[in-house]
Amino acid sequence: MANPGWDRLWRIGPPVMSVRDRLRLGLATILILVGSALLGRFIDGLLIGLGTYTVLFGAIPSRPHRARVMASAGIGLIAAVGVGVAVSSSLALTLGAFVLAAFAGLALDTAMRLGPPGPYFFVLMVGGGTIIGRAGLGVTDVVAPLAAGAVVAFIAAVLGADKTGNASPDTSATADTSASPDTPASPDTPATQSWARSFRERLTWPHPEAVTFARVVVAATLAFAIPVMAGGTHPFWAVLVAVLVLSYPGGRRIQVMRAIHRILGTALGFLAYWGWTLIHPPDVVTFAAMDILLWITMGLAARNYGLACIAITLLALMMTQVLTPDIHPATLAGDRLLTSIIGAAVVVVVMIVIQPRRRRAAEDA
Repeated sequence: MANPGWDRLWRIGPPVMSVRDRLRLGLATILILVGSALLGRFIDGLLIGLGTYTVLFGAIPSRPHRARVMASAGIGLIAAVGVGVAVSSSLALTLGAFVLAAFAGLALDTAMRLGPPGPYFFVLMVGGGTIIGRAGLGVTDVVAPLAAGAVVAFIAAVLGADKTGNASPDTSATADTSASPDTPASPDTPATQSWARSFRERLTWPHPEAVTFARVVVAATLAFAIPVMAGGTHPFWAVLVAVLVLSYPGGRRIQVMRAIHRILGTALGFLAYWGWTLIHPPDVVTFAAMDILLWITMGLAARNYGLACIAITLLALMMTQVLTPDIHPATLAGDRLLTSIIGAAVVVVVMIVIQPRRRRAAEDA
């Protein structure tokens, strides 16, 4: 396998978002977490905060495009988390929900070009719903707070200026200009036919998007099923690693580096969480720490994924501990580290096994 580039392991790249934009997109979530902690409504705060995760789509330069994406992503988030909650008790149904979410996300991306974090965001939201469902909450418990969070995220994103002259971002695993939302269909071709043709082309092997789709679906399925069959309590963490690595645009070298970043960042985050549990601060302090970690993650995720993973791991463990207080912190952290390693191993295997067929020289000619 290609050398991933060890000299770039901990190098911090230039910022991709201004402090002002980070405040606009992240401040709402931070205030929600702080406010819910002060009011003692920790679970409601986490659910509303989860609903605001659609702000990840909020960097699209065009305001009309951003508004359409934010509205669609908000509805998609609520549906995906709700489905995850509903199927959390069944392995087969959960795996089917992952596939359905991948199809739906790619279909939505074909229609309007979602931009970062891409179409497989909804697969992760299904997985997040399984954690909530296993914590004992039902679909009716989550819809209202998720919707409230999505509305807050929509307002925060749409308040941003319309940055004319910039291309809308595209985080599909590979760019496909055949379905640009800003390119109208031919007068002789109904829009639905144009969308269907583009969607079919993207899923036709060996189109690069079809390769990414196959890798993500297979990896998410294996990453969830293996820990469940081994008796793991939080298999979603393996899915998180697999989807975030494989859906990231770039070749094998970049994705291998991303997997290495995830393992090392998770291990260091594990140690940080272990130290945090020794202090055992009150919940209000924990929620304040979540806000700081969220801000760090927003600033580091695109600059050095490994360093961001340290904050991401610590943040995720704190949030999960609130949802599952009966699980010992050491068990929770150890499970996170183990399942992350499983997810990274699945990524490497899937990248090796699922590759586009090599065309013969005569066919290329």
